[in-house]
Amino acid sequence: MEMVFEQYFLMVGELCEQARLARLPVEITLRSGQAIRGVPDPERIADEDPDMLDHTGFADRLHVGGVTVKLHDVAAVCVRRPR
Repeated sequence: MEMVFEQYFLMVGELCEQARLARLPVEITLRSGQAIRGVPDPERIADEDPDMLDHTGFADRLHVGGVTVKLHDVAAVCVRRPR
């Protein structure tokens, strides 16, 4: 099951990285139910960094909409087609 979580966090980080590059807003829903909207800014870090989340290459921090959240608290990410 741990591998499934690692893959999920990797997918969230990569989706957010692509949205950042395109300046596309996403909606992040946290496990608490709180929703945050904005252009995300995930933190890529070195493999030996102790802040890395589950060998994903991403720190356990995600900046979105002026708020910093824990990547491991992300329950869902939604990106919509630009108008």
